[in-house]
Amino acid sequence: MFSRFPGSYDAFEYAAVINKNVSIHAEPRSDSKIVGGLSYTVVKLEKDPVSTMSETTNGESFRWFTIRTLTGTEGYIYGKYLRSPLDYRTRFIKKDGVWKMTFFVAGD
Repeated sequence: MFSRFPGSYDAFEYAAVINKNVSIHAEPRSDSKIVGGLSYTVVKLEKDPVSTMSETTNGESFRWFTIRTLTGTEGYIYGKYLRSPLDYRTRFIKKDGVWKMTFFVAGD
């Protein structure tokens, strides 16, 4: 994610949608009205307290994030489908036929 994130977007303000047909909700709840959908794209993260609200679905808990699409649609996306380019990242290189981790970063 980090190495392929478009440099024209501030990595502290934008995130990537990491799945296809991800719903944009009107409210930070999975049972709220769906106002749009996105697949594998970049969105702006809006700063507000809703990102502290979480929901557990199928035993997994993620926060909801307020987002704005590049075309201006506003709504909420379940955190399972978003990744920051500043999230955990690592690098591996193959040396003498063996893969070795050269670094691991736990965010900025």
